[in-house]
Amino acid sequence: MSKKIVVVGAGLAGLSAAKNLVDNGFEITLLESRSVFGGKVSSWKDSDGDWIESGLHVFFGSYQKIFDLMKDVGCYQNIDWQTPSIQYKIPGGNGFQIVSNEHLPPPLNLLPNFFFNHQFSISDLLKYCRAILPVLLKNQNYINAQDDKDFISWVKQFGVSDEMVKRMFLPMTLSLKFLPASQISAQVVLNVFKLFITNPKGFKIGFLNGAPAEKLTGPIVQYLEKRGAKILLNQKVLNLEITEINGSKSIRSLQTQSGDNFDADYFVFALPTHKFKKILTPYFEDIDYFKNLSNFKGVPVANAQFWVDKPITNDKRLHFGTGSITPVFADMNLACGDYKTPKGSSLIETVIAPAENFSGLSDEEILEKAWNEIKSYFPNDSMNAKVVKSSLVKIPQSVYAPHPNLEKLRPSQNTPIPNLFIAGGFTKGHEFFDSMEGAVQSGLLAAEKLIEKQAFNN
Repeated sequence: MSKKIVVVGAGLAGLSAAKNLVDNGFEITLLESRSVFGGKVSSWKDSDGDWIESGLHVFFGSYQKIFDLMKDVGCYQNIDWQTPSIQYKIPGGNGFQIVSNEHLPPPLNLLPNFFFNHQFSISDLLKYCRAILPVLLKNQNYINAQDDKDFISWVKQFGVSDEMVKRMFLPMTLSLKFLPASQISAQVVLNVFKLFITNPKGFKIGFLNGAPAEKLTGPIVQYLEKRGAKILLNQKVLNLEITEINGSKSIRSLQTQSGDNFDADYFVFALPTHKFKKILTPYFEDIDYFKNLSNFKGVPVANAQFWVDKPITNDKRLHFGTGSITPVFADMNLACGDYKTPKGSSLIETVIAPAENFSGLSDEEILEKAWNEIKSYFPNDSMNAKVVKSSLVKIPQSVYAPHPNLEKLRPSQNTPIPNLFIAGGFTKGHEFFDSMEGAVQSGLLAAEKLIEKQAFNN
């Protein structure tokens, strides 16, 4: 008889855990509190039939497990790969790019930037190279030891200029973690560098050719349902029923806002950090593992989309912005096949961060500030351009804030509760943190530990 498992959370972590478990013969019920699945990569249609996205998401060539997952469910072909380069835009219209030569091994693939990138001095570039030498040599012990300092403190010790920090590193950290580099562990940023710089495909970037609900999470849901998994929306968890035998606690069942009760042999919670603390900690507050979850906080972020009445760029690449609140954006009319507008007008999607630069503003003020900043990157082509409509999605607690000294506190997917496992980018065992790849890897790890526990029990 197959074991019953309840997976809570239908983001990429929960979906990947459920997929691994259903492939191994478990009976799966997947509960999602919202009316849409996908978590941080959720999408839905507005009243006009246009897709609204909760965030601007791209695939990097250094990802692995998410590609395996997509191939298994038949949606890997939905990625449109671009040339391996990143474009930086500066208010006023100037900019620069970082290009990777796919035909050269790392780090020689980045050598052309020394000769063609005139944004920074040779002195700055050499200081930067000296700083990342341990990364190029894949010295993981050195990288891990940098968790006690923030990235700015780390990079400054090598004499890198404020200009390089502002122009190159700030947009990158804001786009990846939605926080200024001064608030992020150097270890986290250096691990990201390693994935980009030491992987020949690291700078390869891809976009989905349509909405995640149709081109990514949708196919995973269909795969699960075809194999007997039950996927239920609008099932917010309210209560847990706990049993205790000889001082050992376990979960017998949970109750959702619909009044339904779900019992299972095992439970996998794949949630943002604040929801873990809200749902689980009250029942296990005397256990250090769950007390430790209080160290992890979510980062606020917003995502905006602007439908414009004319094209303001002919560049389909991902752009890093050096303004105050638009660190990464793209024209989805060019980058995403299904989002092409009838007249070829621009559809700009941008992350809005950091929160400290837009907190206290109304939605209309945030959108106006973001649009004015986007126009400043394309002053000529955006002249007389008008926004036909716009959307703003605000997420009060998104990815976890990777502050210094947190790496050693990242929890295992295997909890002290024998039938409870957790998944999420903040859990340990992978180097991709709260990215799409990190979510998938954490879900796979949770499933693997559950399977190991079940095999041991048998």
